[in-house]
Amino acid sequence: MQKIPSRDTDWKCCHCGKVAEYRQDCLNYCVIHWNMGEPVLPPKIKHHVNYLQVVYGSYKPSTFDGKLAKYVTRFFPKDKSFVLDVGYGNGRYMQEFQMLGHMSAGLDKNDCNFEKNLSVASNSVDVVFCKSVIEHIKDTDKFLSEIHRVLKPGGVAIILTPAWEHNFRWFYDDYTHVKPFHRKGLQDALRINNFTTRVDYMYYLPFLWQCKLLSFIPWVLKHLPDKFRWKDKDETIANVLVRFSKEIQLMAIARKAYDYKEV
Repeated sequence: MQKIPSRDTDWKCCHCGKVAEYRQDCLNYCVIHWNMGEPVLPPKIKHHVNYLQVVYGSYKPSTFDGKLAKYVTRFFPKDKSFVLDVGYGNGRYMQEFQMLGHMSAGLDKNDCNFEKNLSVASNSVDVVFCKSVIEHIKDTDKFLSEIHRVLKPGGVAIILTPAWEHNFRWFYDDYTHVKPFHRKGLQDALRINNFTTRVDYMYYLPFLWQCKLLSFIPWVLKHLPDKFRWKDKDETIANVLVRFSKEIQLMAIARKAYDYKEV
């Protein structure tokens, strides 16, 4: 999908040349093509410059993005999956999934209203990847029901969000956060919306994903004063090892039943 240079609102499918007024409509065409086994290029990435720069400060893409993308692919339903990144931000995870051999497209707040619908065809994607988004959503049930709807039977949703009990002191530092989650609350919400799921705690420290014997390191570091999470007074440059020893996340792996039928 690519934006037509001479027009502000229309998008063109890179595969079939179909022109759509809204990018999510073009995404639907491309999902259909992908399900037929035909290659489709990813959507044009639109940067939400102000939010990303202010909230995430001096953060720059790093090897972490690729490591996280690779880690979560172990939960994908098949080797070559179509991944919908809901809340893609600057698009780095879409790029990482593509480099790992998957097809990836994304939706963000400029594309549709997450409080209403995802504007993607039902039963059309293999994986929904949703990192640091659900805590921004007021209507959790509607959001999860939409994720369930767009997934194919047997599809998987991977949802990452801060664990409230480990992040309550700074959760509302991001003024767009509206709803925190405990492990049980997120797990129950997913089950109510027809997912089979498990929710685990997770450190954003890749060395722990490979060797849990090193878990004593974040246990020690999380007891340091909170001021050590940052390298500067404006809290824009993170001390990554300390920060993510304290800011433990929830990771939900939620599957849509293979035999699920809409009621």
